[in-house]
Amino acid sequence: MTAPSSEYTTQGELLIRPWVLAQVRNIDSVIFDVDGVLVDVSQAIQMVDCEMVQFYLTNLLGWDGAGGSYLTPPEVESFKLTGGFNDDQDIACAVIMLLIAKAQRLGVTDPDVLREAQPTISELTASVSQPGGGLSAVRKILVEPLDPESRSRVLTGCDQSKILQISQEFYAGEDHCRELYGYDPEYVQVPGRLVREVGLLKRGKLTPKVRRWGIFTGRTWPETKWALERLQVSEFFRRDRVVVSEDGPHKPNPAGLAKLMANLRAKVAVFVGDMPDDREATKRYRDSARAGDGEIISCLVLTGPLKTKEESVAWELGADIIAPDVNALLDWLDRELE
Repeated sequence: MTAPSSEYTTQGELLIRPWVLAQVRNIDSVIFDVDGVLVDVSQAIQMVDCEMVQFYLTNLLGWDGAGGSYLTPPEVESFKLTGGFNDDQDIACAVIMLLIAKAQRLGVTDPDVLREAQPTISELTASVSQPGGGLSAVRKILVEPLDPESRSRVLTGCDQSKILQISQEFYAGEDHCRELYGYDPEYVQVPGRLVREVGLLKRGKLTPKVRRWGIFTGRTWPETKWALERLQVSEFFRRDRVVVSEDGPHKPNPAGLAKLMANLRAKVAVFVGDMPDDREATKRYRDSARAGDGEIISCLVLTGPLKTKEESVAWELGADIIAPDVNALLDWLDRELE
């Protein structure tokens, strides 16, 4: 990588803000996101989002769907890069509400027609990024201006409990649905897409030089446990050092980071993420930190949604460290902590 300006210095494969170099020997903890950091989910969760939307609209709402796909993986990434869409079910709900609203207006359900009609997904993500992103912003911009009858049809047509269940069934499949979620599939009987996840973290990179390891993820605990077991690194992550979906507010709310910093007893930690919400969570943690709280250094890796973008996107987000992948970051820490 080449440093874009005096804001960063080049350290091998990494871009690092100069002030971080003065702190590096004080780093005692590393906190990881999971998706896009420890595992590549582009052929798993992102595909589940697309398959779930297609299934929901054609099987539950009775749309034809023969003309093409209602949602594509690049469009899923556009939501991720908007911010406020750390939960994939929120992406699915946003897309379904958008398509129902357009179908009502146009009187058609053809996928190609609906995807090209205004507002497009790219136009929607651009507009919701202004008030802060997220599903609540979609409702405010897309649904609230509708007349009461149309608004009711959009909200009724978007059944969040069914969206969640169908997503889980696509993800876990017949073999793992009961193990991860406690029930057998009701809607889809398919092999779980979770087996398509590809490990990004190399096991030997978790060296004793960093004394404590943590995780802050939007996954559930069973989903996180599954990923750690496949990576063969479960022994490095005690349950009290893992914050998952069930544990409280989701990113970019910094409560999870604050909990981990306390449980890790961290003086200086690196939080490794792959999306704007990860960087925003670090910023909010700093803004709310009190005297004596540990310091968090933000790192963005280019193995999640950012991998399809220019490095300048990561610079604009203001990450303290930009790394091509998690292993490059850990190699750098291993050298610096000698």
